[in-house]
Amino acid sequence: MKQNSYEKVTERILTLLAEGQCPWRKTWQGGPEAGPRSLSTGKVYRGGNYLWLSMIGGGDSWWGTYRQISALGGQVRKGEKGTIAYFWNFVTEDRKTGKKLERSIPLVRTFTVFEVGQADWPEGLPQRVLKAREGQGDPEPLSARLEAAEALVEAYTATLAGGLHHGGDAAFYRPSTDAVTMPRREAFDSGEHYFATLYHELGHSTGHSSRLDRLSPTTFGSHEYSFEELVAEMTACFLASEAGIAQPDLEENAAAYLRSWMRKLEENPKWLIQAAGKAQKAADLILGRKPEPVEPEPVEA
Repeated sequence: MKQNSYEKVTERILTLLAEGQCPWRKTWQGGPEAGPRSLSTGKVYRGGNYLWLSMIGGGDSWWGTYRQISALGGQVRKGEKGTIAYFWNFVTEDRKTGKKLERSIPLVRTFTVFEVGQADWPEGLPQRVLKAREGQGDPEPLSARLEAAEALVEAYTATLAGGLHHGGDAAFYRPSTDAVTMPRREAFDSGEHYFATLYHELGHSTGHSSRLDRLSPTTFGSHEYSFEELVAEMTACFLASEAGIAQPDLEENAAAYLRSWMRKLEENPKWLIQAAGKAQKAADLILGRKPEPVEPEPVEA
């Protein structure tokens, strides 16, 4: 049976999970301008494409379709295997009748990209890549990045009706009071652990009815909770990258954690792409950014 676009992308992530890798737990330090980029636009990918392309290529990777690479003077080497990415195609009219639909229908489509290192460049790498790499300096000290991590969400946490509180031994978001509770910072193994947890709970808070209206009164503890957890996990990844800090490794029960997500994604192939899109919106909201398309570039077949 032919795989649909959701299944193609999810299959790749299931492979990574089976290998013990968790794509939404990024381990390299980045920053606002870091991450996998498009050769055609120069922009950092967003949403799910950001997650798995950074997982494969790291923070300084550039990707293009076979045709895009050829147009820039490169030649994908024989035998190189491409990587699946996706984009949204919005259908605005009925294909049978040609009549305009009352509202557009979003359909996900996959395409194949190659990293610049998978191609030969007889005339050298494209100027866009060279200039970006020349502008990269040494990473800031961890102390500076942790300060940036705190400043990143300071304005947003001030908008929570119930605020951000520290104390106790549990981290959680309570929709009824619109408040985030965290253990004290010194209770965490590192600053990265603290912010990974905080970003996760802030991800949940974006689902409040006054914001993205993603949470129902029964979300926590229900079937929908697994999907909401995936959204929060991915939101934390996007925020950690923005701050330039690494997310901590999985805990001792990592194998059980990964098996759990493998099972859920096998049952719900659409979850991965849907959650990535919602997580990108959540991160944009926390960062005070104007919403942008998750995948900004049109991609040729």
